[in-house]
Amino acid sequence: MNTWYVGDPHLDHLNKRGTGVIDYCDRPFDDIKKMNEVIMDTWNRYVKPKDKVKILGDFCFSHPQYFLDKLNGKFTFIVGDHDRSIAYIERHPKVEKVTYIDISKIGKIYLTCCHWCMKVWPKSHFNSWHLYAHSHGGLPPIGKSFDVGVDNIYKHFGEFRPINVDEVTKIMDRSPDNFNFIKKKKTIDKKE
Repeated sequence: MNTWYVGDPHLDHLNKRGTGVIDYCDRPFDDIKKMNEVIMDTWNRYVKPKDKVKILGDFCFSHPQYFLDKLNGKFTFIVGDHDRSIAYIERHPKVEKVTYIDISKIGKIYLTCCHWCMKVWPKSHFNSWHLYAHSHGGLPPIGKSFDVGVDNIYKHFGEFRPINVDEVTKIMDRSPDNFNFIKKKKTIDKKE
């Protein structure tokens, strides 16, 4: 079993012109149906049915049952600003938790997941990690934070998909310390 992180798939996100998120985020698809298919197929190629997936908001604009039924994983659903079907989503058998913020640990490191980016987050002064979405790759990370929205993942990995805990760890290992990180002072033993 693996743990995955993803945000902002915006499945079925259309506007009056019929383009929606494809135009807003310059996604390389001709239509929303093709975008939905590619995101779902790619997701299921990586995520296994028993894997855990933390969805960091803006999941879909319609048909949540269809998408939740088709996608692999057991879900922690972190609410975003376009998630209108929460009453249904929280009753779906694959959804284990619905929340606005999720705090967990990867080994000894605290991880805060939220749809929106935070400048500081719980235990950030101890170099904890933060995953967010909402910005569609347009907001640079601050310290040990990273945008797991599919548009940013596409920029970094070349696919619209979730990333797993090992990929998150590699990203954070390369990231600078949080600006508010309190480094331990070195003490010198005085010999008398």
